[in-house]
Amino acid sequence: MEQYSSTYAFRPDPQSKFGSPASAVCGSLQGISIPLGKEYLPPSLDSAIFGSKLESGDSEKLETLLVNRLNEMISKPGKVLSKSDLHSLLSRPETAAWMQADTRDYYIFSPDGESLDVGPKDYATAKCSWLQATIDHQPDGSSAKKAHLSSFFPLLPGQVNVIPDPLCFPYFPPFGLLYVSIDDQWKPGSGYNGCLGEVKVSHHSDVYLWGIAGP
Repeated sequence: MEQYSSTYAFRPDPQSKFGSPASAVCGSLQGISIPLGKEYLPPSLDSAIFGSKLESGDSEKLETLLVNRLNEMISKPGKVLSKSDLHSLLSRPETAAWMQADTRDYYIFSPDGESLDVGPKDYATAKCSWLQATIDHQPDGSSAKKAHLSSFFPLLPGQVNVIPDPLCFPYFPPFGLLYVSIDDQWKPGSGYNGCLGEVKVSHHSDVYLWGIAGP
């Protein structure tokens, strides 16, 4: 089964079937609730972009690009930011509530040339009124894929709700795997209009369920 979700709650097509009523195995299992988008708890911008340590893939190029951009915002002499500073910024707990509310656009900015902040448009412009003139500007470079990450997550019986065929009893509670793929696109900006670049993130999830039912 292949489905897409942009929020932290997901309900697949009620017609999605696992197995076949015409097969030698009795009946079918119908998924009704699968926790897509909840692979990373609590959610954060860092996990949305870079996943977790479980992923296979290379994110070093994107990390390096973003750290360079962060340092371009810093004007305080002698202060240099690292990858750990990037991940700490993107892991701030307040971003979880915005993500749960399905906020999709976030802005990293420096209010004073020394510290960094991140948040949605309304938050950023409230913190720095001068951002009003530049926050909607787009980067002037060309987009390119900079990271691809993927991982399998086990789905245990308690995590998957199903409707078994009423003619089949007993049945073995389903189990499965959730395959998550993350693609990060980077569009650089020269900064002439106040925009240093843009990251677009897409998550693709494939769910595999297995269940056994007998007459």
